[in-house]
Amino acid sequence: MRQEERSVRFDEELNVEIYRFRGIMQKFPCHFHDHYVIGLVEEGRRRLICRKREFILGPGQIVLFNPFDDHGCEPLDDRPLTYGCLNLSRETMARLVGLSPGSSLPRFVSPVIVDERASRLLQRAQQALADEAPVETRRPLLERVAAEILLPHSLPQTAAEPSDPRIERICDYIEGSYNRKIDLDTLSDLVQANKYHLLRSFSRAKGVTPYRYVQTVRINRAKNLIRTGRSLSDVAFETGFSDQSHFSSFFKNFIGVTPKKYKDLFQRHLDA
Repeated sequence: MRQEERSVRFDEELNVEIYRFRGIMQKFPCHFHDHYVIGLVEEGRRRLICRKREFILGPGQIVLFNPFDDHGCEPLDDRPLTYGCLNLSRETMARLVGLSPGSSLPRFVSPVIVDERASRLLQRAQQALADEAPVETRRPLLERVAAEILLPHSLPQTAAEPSDPRIERICDYIEGSYNRKIDLDTLSDLVQANKYHLLRSFSRAKGVTPYRYVQTVRINRAKNLIRTGRSLSDVAFETGFSDQSHFSSFFKNFIGVTPKKYKDLFQRHLDA
């Protein structure tokens, strides 16, 4: 059986994270990120749930996740997954697509596209960034990805639909208290709602349970702290995990690599 490979690289000049998974069977629970994800399936078949819709992924398909899109996937058979993706911050996306200050960020219309030509271009760009090709090669390829894939499959952000103020209050509370103990009783008391009704309402509105929302916020905050050079034990404590082992397990389940591997990604830049 082929051994799995997991690699991650940070392109400091272009401000892009590059992930590469080969031969993995991992199931990714439903979660979200605060950045854009542009991915390509090379091998394997997956069942993807994104924005409360189900998709069947196969080789050559591109996935496009907006910031805060709920998504999760699992294998459909015993064939392992080979997948690469680029993670772009909102600032990087705005620069790539040439937005002026104050303009609305783009929002991908569909999380899955099938376009053989676009797939080949994305694969070339991912390979160039992963191999640390000269910036004179990497930058034009990334700009082509923006012009030929990202812009054609996105629209400007529109005003958000009115949402349940109780759900938004809970999200605000979680964002500000993620490092404390948060349970369903705490949240139901906060908005004076039956906890089982709240669980159903929150999951329907956000695509994840309140528990999963808390864990996702913690992991996203942990990534930001790791990038500043904080020790993993400090990061685990400051983001509300009971211990470093618990933290490492959640981090790998959500991100696909261990916290140590992610920390090593930025350590050389911090040491320079």
